Amino acid sequence: MAKADKPKKTGFRGPSPDVGKATQFKKGEIHNPNGRPVTKPFKREMERLFAENPELFPKIVKQLVAQAASGEQSAIKEIRDMTDGKPRQEISGPDGGPVPVDLAGAQAALADLVDELKKQQE
Repeated sequence: MAKADKPKKTGFRGPSPDVGKATQFKKGEIHNPNGRPVTKPFKREMERLFAENPELFPKIVKQLVAQAASGEQSAIKEIRDMTDGKPRQEISGPDGGPVPVDLAGAQAALADLVDELKKQQE
């Protein structure tokens, strides 16, 4: 192909491939090893409050334990959640087994929706 037969390239084709090579991440390099920091504003505020008023925390704990001892379910739940963590919630079907999925029904509903959308576009 002769030089005259080649079309002339026009327009912006981006920067040189070497631009930014010096600042790119190297193989195996982790930029943010700890990930995005988790912010817990309520926890931070409570820690600040208890640091300023050290006598407050034991009073709150005693009150919560007294409420739980009197049978208040919300206090019992709160103590359980703070000591053991919140219980894991499983998703199950009506008989306790896996959630039933009607794939044929879902596919039919999706096909009907696609047909309806096509009619609207016409």
